Amino acid sequence: MPRFSRPALTGAALLSVLALGAAACDSGSGKGGADAAGAARPASSAPASPSEAASPSTPPAPALTAAQLKRAALTAADLPSGYRVARPAKGEDLLGSTATATPAACQPIQDMGAGKRAVKPTAAVDQNYPRTDKPTVMTFSRIAAYAPGGAERAMADLRAAVKACPSYTSKDNSDGTVTKIKVKVVQAPSQGDDAIALDLAGSSDGSPLVIRMVQVRSGSSLALFAALDFMEGDRAPEVAPELLEKQVGKLKAAAAG
Repeated sequence: MPRFSRPALTGAALLSVLALGAAACDSGSGKGGADAAGAARPASSAPASPSEAASPSTPPAPALTAAQLKRAALTAADLPSGYRVARPAKGEDLLGSTATATPAACQPIQDMGAGKRAVKPTAAVDQNYPRTDKPTVMTFSRIAAYAPGGAERAMADLRAAVKACPSYTSKDNSDGTVTKIKVKVVQAPSQGDDAIALDLAGSSDGSPLVIRMVQVRSGSSLALFAALDFMEGDRAPEVAPELLEKQVGKLKAAAAG
């Protein structure tokens, strides 16, 4: 989960952009143009409907292996025009870090993507998507595999936390910085088996910063995207529907074998 530290966020974004030129990273323009937002459903803190969650009589899907998850990651060919792929260096996986939330009931919001205190993924792949047409906008992503039932439990915990926490405080475990976070539920995409979208608003170095968080469950896996604009921090940019659709499709295909 990203912490609200502008230097840390900016540093991560710069590292991602610099990584575009590294031989180890996939980069290049994606195919096609960016379309308008696709169909969306209102996100709710209520439990997922039967169409969004596995039936009690349906056995939980097995976890994807680390190799399957890696193959399900987006490549340059999967991206809409204006986006590139950047793989963060070890330790710079922004969505793999977390902090301490108060009240404790809000921790699943803070732990989105990390799961260190709650439901821990069995494998995860982190990628970032800088925009070549708007360099101040960055989308961070993490896809994670879970043991049977884990992804469903993580979504249920998140929904319960959102219902209980219109706001909370986040304490950086490394330097003790405390930030007040306001939580707003926004429209979730019509993707996967379950989805939730949030705007998390805080302040960084005295300036407002809003991050759009979108988490989608596909079988036993979760896809998490976080988008922010470093110059227009008071409003969160949209997570490109094409990124969501393509990622969920690749996770579903991986699960099908």
